[in-house]
Amino acid sequence: MKRSIRFNHFKLFVTFIATIFFFVNITSNCFADSCGGGALNTKHSVSITADDDVNNGLKEFFSITGKYYLSVDGVGSMNSKYSIIVEKPSLNSKVKKAFLLTTSTGGSKYRILNTDIKLNNQVVIWDHEVKGVINNYNYISDVTTIIKNKIDKASAGKIHIDIYERITKKIEGTVLVVIFDEPSIKVEQTIVLMFGTQRMEGDSFSIILNDEIDLLSRDIEANMGLGISFGCQGLPNCAKPAQYSTIQVNGNFVTSSAGGQDDGESTDGSLLTVGGVNDSIDNPDDPFEKPSNSCRIDDELYSLLPFLNEGDKKIYVFTKNPSNNDNIFFAYFELPPASIQECDISDTDSDGVIDQWDKCPSTPINSYVNKNGCLQNENSAISGRVLMKGQPMIKGNAMLIQSGEIFQESSLDINGYFKFEKLAEDKSLNIMIRKPVK
Repeated sequence: MKRSIRFNHFKLFVTFIATIFFFVNITSNCFADSCGGGALNTKHSVSITADDDVNNGLKEFFSITGKYYLSVDGVGSMNSKYSIIVEKPSLNSKVKKAFLLTTSTGGSKYRILNTDIKLNNQVVIWDHEVKGVINNYNYISDVTTIIKNKIDKASAGKIHIDIYERITKKIEGTVLVVIFDEPSIKVEQTIVLMFGTQRMEGDSFSIILNDEIDLLSRDIEANMGLGISFGCQGLPNCAKPAQYSTIQVNGNFVTSSAGGQDDGESTDGSLLTVGGVNDSIDNPDDPFEKPSNSCRIDDELYSLLPFLNEGDKKIYVFTKNPSNNDNIFFAYFELPPASIQECDISDTDSDGVIDQWDKCPSTPINSYVNKNGCLQNENSAISGRVLMKGQPMIKGNAMLIQSGEIFQESSLDINGYFKFEKLAEDKSLNIMIRKPVK
């Protein structure tokens, strides 16, 4: 026996094996914490649509200046359970902000669900989704509340945080980014985080500086790290010719061998490399050397100092992927203090989606919008129909569950239809169909 349920609002048709109860999991999308600001308050209707077109380039989503320490680690694994590292600089360090990023496997066209990944045994709710360049999707979530308590109480050093992936073959891995308040640091720095996707044929992103870079300052550092998925290098079973990306900074070649599986395995579902924990800022000796199937020469963490000149006020990064397979979805910078122009978090139409992400910049006030800032095709009501063997199920009811609580109930009518008139804002939801027990 099979049951099917059709949601008119979402234009979906899903089939379920008959049970007394069954759930349909849907996500209420919310874009929050852009550029280090607080949560953006808005009315959000339920949406399951992603950007139709691939976004152009990485975009800044967080920046901060002061006595802060940055920990970045990435892991790609075919195991459903694994651990990712947070490097805590001192006992008194406290988590300021934390983000988890992930990406679906190249070619899979898979859209990662809120139920697919757990961090520290808690389900991760994705804040933003970007369509990737290799028939995949990239995701980011603010996970500060999930890990802050555990890390703040821990001793200094490397802390292992548990990750769970529901479908490992369709998820390349995860990246955990943690910013610590660290008052013992002697020199302040600016931290910038960027997310999105870089076009394979050539794409750029940049940082505009308020002040000229002073290369004569003592203890100056300027570093950049990248997150790249779906590349394989340095092993006989990797594809030939070699898979790689080239990186230029201010017109100078940094590397011709970015990519690979430094933090993963040489199989789809674990192809990931991220510059961070246990990596070196030493740049490749030859920026034009391509990867071979005998060794790895690039760990995606770079010092920018050789490519900066006294008085520079811009850092311009250009990437290109000649092998047409790399997904560059994350970048971060550690720069001299107070050097970056503040991120623009303007929201001209006050819909809760900042202008840099807003694809519909003039939506009416108090309207319901999706994560791209565009109006829904319908209002926030959800309707559906339950069928059994092609016939409507007329005895039973539907329950709308939001954040674990029953928010609304609806009896099925003579045609098997149910409808919920209103949704709680910014809360994940499930719909449960209950069939009476004979």
